[in-house]
Amino acid sequence: MDTWLYRLQPATFRGVYFKVSADEATYGRRSTTHEYPLRNVPFTDDMGRKARRYSISAYLVGGDYMVQRDRLLTALELGGPGTLIHPFYGSLTVHVDGDIRVSHSRDNGGMCEISLQFVESGQLNYPTSGGATAQNVVTAADKTDASLGEKFLQDFGLDGFADWVTDDVIGNVSGMLDEVISVFNVVDTAVADAARLLQGDLSVLFPPPTQGAEFIRRTQEMWAAGRSIYFNTESAISAVDNLKYIASDSALSPRGNWPVLSASEQQSVSCTNATAQLMRGTAISQSARQFSALPSPVSYNDAVKSSGTTHPAIGDSPDRTRQRQVLPVSYDQLTRQRVTYNRLFDQEASRVQGDLPFMMLEDLRQAVSLDIQRRLQQTAKAVVRKPDEVSPAVILAADWYDDAARGAEIVAMNDIIHPGFVPPRPLRVASR
Repeated sequence: MDTWLYRLQPATFRGVYFKVSADEATYGRRSTTHEYPLRNVPFTDDMGRKARRYSISAYLVGGDYMVQRDRLLTALELGGPGTLIHPFYGSLTVHVDGDIRVSHSRDNGGMCEISLQFVESGQLNYPTSGGATAQNVVTAADKTDASLGEKFLQDFGLDGFADWVTDDVIGNVSGMLDEVISVFNVVDTAVADAARLLQGDLSVLFPPPTQGAEFIRRTQEMWAAGRSIYFNTESAISAVDNLKYIASDSALSPRGNWPVLSASEQQSVSCTNATAQLMRGTAISQSARQFSALPSPVSYNDAVKSSGTTHPAIGDSPDRTRQRQVLPVSYDQLTRQRVTYNRLFDQEASRVQGDLPFMMLEDLRQAVSLDIQRRLQQTAKAVVRKPDEVSPAVILAADWYDDAARGAEIVAMNDIIHPGFVPPRPLRVASR
């Protein structure tokens, strides 16, 4: 029989199940009423739809209700948006809103009640000029991280298994972090140091009750630790490439989980693969964020013109001037990034587990591709030009581009020691 009872969906948040005894949703619109002096008729201005809020009275029951409770609380305390499967409204992307109230009582032994508040996640839209694709990359990267976190919490579980399973998982993950440390020791010590700290805390984070949300947060912070090392465009691109390299490293590849293995061995492999997927996926999303943060030709030129600076400040040393020139990515660099990102996303699409992480990674692939395409449309191909004599960079920029503000671009692209003395040698510069 097709009744409303058969249409209800099992309630979950970030893949963790719970039962619902009652719920309430708040809808509406925002209105502002203007009342004018000496006028009898007001004017009401419609300010748009209100944010939708959902209140749920949940409960967990059974001999293992405490384990269920801890899993749900871990999912609720994880930052960012999450997927809520509401019994009546279906799949919703929401944020946890406010306090989470948990209550136990002697009369209701073997269960607990949890009061939940959610608010719709919505979209972050800034009015930008030509920079929407970069913001779309950040939004897609955030959603990718959220989906990977949900999948990790679903797949990673060591409760009820022998201690050797936990030790085996810790050893496997420690080996992955050894590879991260060995790679980033050379190129970015900040990431390597964060990996060492995370490696040292595995024995605290993994044994039951596993601190899954804390491990997710620490992994994301590990990849983001190196974002402050940029001092020019080459170093910024190198930081992006380093994250892409480690995401494709064989040490983080998934392992075969064969049916001939025992249940404990299968769980060890499952937890190891869940951790490897989290590390690979969050490295990819962080590389995309750092790439999108690089200035585009439009935003860079606007920033230079608005500052009114056409040459380094008097008194600045040449080294200090060179270290703060992060210019737009060149045409050649953009074409290489497009190739390497396509290869990386193709590889990860064949390895990722879970429908939602796969879809979010594909959305991130599209956002990165569109951002690169927009930058290519705004970026001129490089050509070689040679000054007739030693000249200031601002003079060359004024002659070649009718824009003296682009002197810093010539200096940074050719590693000129002093912007006031550009030597008469072949220089690689933008064609327009």
